[in-house]
Amino acid sequence: SPHFTRLGAVALSPTPHSRMAPGFMRFIGRLFKSIDKKPPPRELNEGEVTAERKALFGYDNTLGVEPTWSLTVGSNRDKRRLFLARCLSIYYSSFLHDRSLLIDILVETNDAILLDPSEEADEDCLELAVRDADGNIEFIKVIYRKRALRLEGRDLVDFLRRSTCLPVARPYEIKLDQLVPRRFDPPLQLSRIYSQAGELSWATLTIDAKRHVPVSVMKFADLTSKERDYLQWQVQDRRHFGNHRIWRFWGMVMEGEKIAHVVMEDLTLGPVSEFVSSCQRSNVELLSIATGMSEACRYLERHNFIHRAMALDAFLLTHDIQVKVSLFCFSPCTLFPLQNEYEDVDHCRWVPWECLPHENGYTGTPYDLTSMVYSHGNCLWSLYHSALLPFENETAKQIRCRKYRETASLEINDDCMPDEIATIVKQGCWRSPKHRYTFHRILSKLKGEKGHTARESNRSLRSPSLDTDDIDRAIGK
Repeated sequence: SPHFTRLGAVALSPTPHSRMAPGFMRFIGRLFKSIDKKPPPRELNEGEVTAERKALFGYDNTLGVEPTWSLTVGSNRDKRRLFLARCLSIYYSSFLHDRSLLIDILVETNDAILLDPSEEADEDCLELAVRDADGNIEFIKVIYRKRALRLEGRDLVDFLRRSTCLPVARPYEIKLDQLVPRRFDPPLQLSRIYSQAGELSWATLTIDAKRHVPVSVMKFADLTSKERDYLQWQVQDRRHFGNHRIWRFWGMVMEGEKIAHVVMEDLTLGPVSEFVSSCQRSNVELLSIATGMSEACRYLERHNFIHRAMALDAFLLTHDIQVKVSLFCFSPCTLFPLQNEYEDVDHCRWVPWECLPHENGYTGTPYDLTSMVYSHGNCLWSLYHSALLPFENETAKQIRCRKYRETASLEINDDCMPDEIATIVKQGCWRSPKHRYTFHRILSKLKGEKGHTARESNRSLRSPSLDTDDIDRAIGK
């Protein structure tokens, strides 16, 4: 007679017939994972785009091709969403995160461009910026749904074609006569940082007769044909790389055969190191900068980008005190360094001891994302100590010595760095490689501390018993 067992009362012992075959379970797992892994629409794979659509909106799949980085990370949904956006020539990504620049781009009624969201909470969406008849700029949310970019329930490209919007294309191909020099000398600190790469200057990028945007330009001179071709490939490969925390570039212009001009975003204040060393900054300001630095490193972590020139000088400030990390122009004839310079003492002071060469000549551990976390900890230490250099009082031999650095540590001044930040640096950045935090975890802790500081400041400001000196002390001044 059949044997019945009451579910929940007695556990059934597995029998050979009741077990699922391992191969079948793996098949089920792959089936569920592949639900959201369908390839992009056929027209994006094979370029089957109508001439009308391509002429009006630059709907070209070659604009979305990223051969080395973007299509290998992130969820498949994000890949398709960004791929579709990059196929549109009106997609300016995060170049205009400073919304004040839109006035010089959207100059006529119904001018429209596609942007990354201004708020981090809406990073899964995009924004269509449109100038109305009154001269105001309206932002309309664009979402990814049913394998297409949609606005108000309609396909975005179809909406643009049927509406009165006038798309303003991003300048992918830049000519030399589009760069108009500006009478503005770059900060001396910036010129010092990028002295190895080339000459830094400021200019205005003219998109057309009515539209323009301020830019900075790095000039590479005396390039060989091989160096020129490699630089062009790097610029082509990274033209979509970055977000609002990355110092991005618009493109590259050749002047003859040996001179290249890399057109970058405009920066005016200079490096973070100069900002914090010029005068004493409040803990609120420093925490905001530290959070921005960690957001930049988190983006690099997500895209597996190794920043081999990580130092406090690599973090820059815009005129509205927004942090951007510089990835490029640290070495001559190449967009970004491909190897660490362990002969340079100023470079060795930022890298962890395990990456330094052995005394017998053997190479150390390869510099990777875990090593970047240590370097980032040194950057945070320098940020809170008025831009002091790590191991500033040690000799060059000691800084390069792997055995000495293994036991050496940086002294934290309690009056400069709050205990909460010091704990993050000591426990998350300076420990052994296997115990170091990820940038995601560092950023999460800094944001939590930032929210706690804001709540404490608001509570102190609302308290009627505090005088002016107490309020200043409460907000960290």
